[in-house]
Amino acid sequence: MAGVGQRKLSELEVETLIQLWHDEPCLWDVSRSSYSNQDARKSAVRKIAEKMEVVDICSLSSLFINRLLA
Repeated sequence: MAGVGQRKLSELEVETLIQLWHDEPCLWDVSRSSYSNQDARKSAVRKIAEKMEVVDICSLSSLFINRLLA
């Protein structure tokens, strides 16, 4: 999945991404103190990127946000 920013994700990849994002509450739960901790958020995105074998972390965040807005 290295070129994730250059192709459309499969439904399975989208489900995996959503689950992994959900497993990292610092990325979405504003009531947690870690939500405002940039280091924790970057670490969580890196962990997701590793699990999904994504090279470009910026693409991963953008992809997730764009998919939610689609």
